[in-house]
Amino acid sequence: MSTFDDAFDKLIGNEGGYSNNRQDPGGETMWGVTKRVALAWGYTGEMRDLPRETAKQIAKALYWDPLHCDAYDARVAFQIFDANYNGGHVVTWIQQASGTLADGKLGPKTIAAVKAVDPELFMMRFIAARLSYLTALPSWSLTMLPIVLALAQFAPQIAHWIGGSQSEQVVQKVVDIAQTVTGASTPEQALAAIQANPELAYRFQESIVESQVELQRIAAELEEARITADVETAKTNAADRASARQMSLTAHDHTPRNLAYLYTTGLFCVIGAHFWLLFARVPVDPVTFGVLGNVEGVLIAMVLGAKEFFLGSSSTADKQAAVITSFATDPDTHVTTRMLNNMSKPAQTALSALVDERKP
Repeated sequence: MSTFDDAFDKLIGNEGGYSNNRQDPGGETMWGVTKRVALAWGYTGEMRDLPRETAKQIAKALYWDPLHCDAYDARVAFQIFDANYNGGHVVTWIQQASGTLADGKLGPKTIAAVKAVDPELFMMRFIAARLSYLTALPSWSLTMLPIVLALAQFAPQIAHWIGGSQSEQVVQKVVDIAQTVTGASTPEQALAAIQANPELAYRFQESIVESQVELQRIAAELEEARITADVETAKTNAADRASARQMSLTAHDHTPRNLAYLYTTGLFCVIGAHFWLLFARVPVDPVTFGVLGNVEGVLIAMVLGAKEFFLGSSSTADKQAAVITSFATDPDTHVTTRMLNNMSKPAQTALSALVDERKP
């Protein structure tokens, strides 16, 4: 029996026979084949009567061969086949699991990369990528969560992990462990086997304990990625502010400065009015005080933003660069002694060099 035959038999054990569940987006199906796919294949009979052999031909032609499943380890091939049969961004998941560029195109490089990755590691990554997609579907979430919570009776730490920020990865890891330990093709079958067999329950507990380090590593990597993203965002924002200051200074645009003065003056006026109303005991309804408080909050935010714009860590450097740039591009630029004294030594040296170049 070929790898495909084994995979198809295992898949059919999961898909079952005829169904017409309104909550299933696939609609009327037989052997996991939807009516739309069957019609496209040329089948015109009742879906209940779709021959198993026809479903097998469809599965091989549409879901096995296009992804070159014969080239992979049998376990990897089944995961890819099963995912493709049920729909999703399978090629992208393959590329994410194999560490190749996720461009959605399956070529020789991706196939070679899949074969080079340890099958167990590939399956863990692939299933995790698939989980991220499936958990966005309410029907899948409602089906899987009770199963994982039921498995938690054999490993209580599961319930704690599910409540954390990495719940999607935890759910998939638990399901994967349960199916690996039991050899079941579906999470439901894995749960039933563990509940019925104390030896399988013990093996499941052992596997969960062994996986704790891996789950902690995944959580740490994701947290590190989040922190890195936050740092890069902060750097980008700082660079944007510096660029805005540079443009304003070089172009001699006084609009930002004038707005800063306006915001500051407005803030002091509102605060003064607020205190005057309080100490003069002027009868004012609470709504008016609330409005004044909101206006103060807005103006404070604006003043702080202006302060960050003009007095940020790179403000002085930007002003120096603006003066040097202006002097280099405009012969009529006048540089005062005060401007020079406020510059750093390197900036003074750069500007002096430009002055020397202009001397006759």
